[in-house]
Amino acid sequence: MIIAYSLYFLVLSFNSKLPWEECNPKWSSPNCVDDYSPDKFTFNKCMNSSLFLKCDNGKCFNITALNGKLADCSMNETLLEMVGWWNPTFPSQDYWNKVILQKSSGIEETGTIVWQLAVALVIAWIGVYAMVIKGIHATGKIVYFTATFPYLVLLILGIRGWLLPGAGKGIEFYIYPDFSKLSDINVWYDAASQIFFTLSVSYGGLVALSFSDSVVVSISNCLTSVFAGFVVFSYIGYLSHVTGQEINDVIQAGS
Repeated sequence: MIIAYSLYFLVLSFNSKLPWEECNPKWSSPNCVDDYSPDKFTFNKCMNSSLFLKCDNGKCFNITALNGKLADCSMNETLLEMVGWWNPTFPSQDYWNKVILQKSSGIEETGTIVWQLAVALVIAWIGVYAMVIKGIHATGKIVYFTATFPYLVLLILGIRGWLLPGAGKGIEFYIYPDFSKLSDINVWYDAASQIFFTLSVSYGGLVALSFSDSVVVSISNCLTSVFAGFVVFSYIGYLSHVTGQEINDVIQAGS
């Protein structure tokens, strides 16, 4: 399925303008923000409820309206004094959830089949079939490309990300651990999910290898994850720099 996602995004990337560059009323959330220039965007957590009013559209207003009355989210925004955004979302996040995945409201609602993803999945399986149909000899040669090409892509993305302003802030956040998180069960859950997924534990791949090969694969897998972290967090640092938010506020699943 991940290959299907990649193929879908590959096709979309051939557009002269990426569809998730800007918020689109057809699929974007009310709190979608695509212009983070200082004169148009200000991030404010608005923690003091006695001073600020936090609305569901992600905006934060002064608790006192311009007409002197107590502010309310149902009032016309022309009567409210906006002090910033407390919960902005990126258009890429909305595009992923509402266009690519077309997520339903819950597990009780199955939703509909996204035909673009279905086609991409079929193409992905056809590609897998074409690689294995001639046996292990052809597959072994193909692996030289499939195993090394992701590293080239990571390196290219890394070089681009490391040159962006704010990248250092993201990398600093990545390499300096917060040991208090070790008491959070969700951290251990995410770590277990990561290692089980990347090593394909229970699929038998490591068991079929020799001891030395299993060690090499396990170590190289972990080193790859560490390297990918330097790439990913450079972009997170850039987003923090552009939006003026802290790293913790920028990190959002699926963005």
